[in-house]
Amino acid sequence: MEDLNEKITENFTYGEFIRSTTAIRLGIDNIPKDNIIFKNIKNLAVEIQKIRDEFGGIRILSGYRCPELNKAVGSSSTSLHCFGFAADIEPINTNVKLIEIINWIYSSNLKWRELICEYFPHGWCHYGFTENIYTTNIKLKDNNHNYSIVSIDYLNKLYQ
Repeated sequence: MEDLNEKITENFTYGEFIRSTTAIRLGIDNIPKDNIIFKNIKNLAVEIQKIRDEFGGIRILSGYRCPELNKAVGSSSTSLHCFGFAADIEPINTNVKLIEIINWIYSSNLKWRELICEYFPHGWCHYGFTENIYTTNIKLKDNNHNYSIVSIDYLNKLYQ
């Protein structure tokens, strides 16, 4: 097991990707038991560090979720969160708009598999990354937890 306070990039620790207020509240041990998950979290953090380098502070709202936590939050058993491949992020700086981050990820050389805009335009972005699998879907999640595959142009129109 890795040290949760260990810096895995210039600005992120393992703990930031594992911490969960829901897990604490429900008494769920959300620490990965598999070293492969720690490796996945580190690879994810490297990609999210690039977003932080571009926009400043990025808050990790939800990163790794053990199966029990994932079920408790009502997520799919195939969620990338369960494997350390996803994080829900938002900018800390209120002058940075979420749509700016989404456009930058979309148009950059950043590796990504899925972007899910949750409760857009005021929510957060689920950033999913896996090694060597880049399906690059953008999804929009509505208040009823329905998902639609959308284009970047559609998101930009919604944000206006």
